[in-house]
Amino acid sequence: MDTEEWMRDFVCNLQIMMERRGITQKDLAIRSGISETAVSRYCAGIQVPKGPAIVSMARVLGCNVEELTGY
Repeated sequence: MDTEEWMRDFVCNLQIMMERRGITQKDLAIRSGISETAVSRYCAGIQVPKGPAIVSMARVLGCNVEELTGY
């Protein structure tokens, strides 16, 4: 799986998890300690998140990293 394909899957999973839990981008940013700009870029598929950001988002969303990333 290349980076582009991974990113599409990640963005889809991220948006689904946020919607299911009623969490906005701003909520996710505040609760995960990630900047709103970075969260916005992740949700838009513009920026690839690093490991610590993925772990923080998964924690806030109540899922594991594998569910969020598709791996």
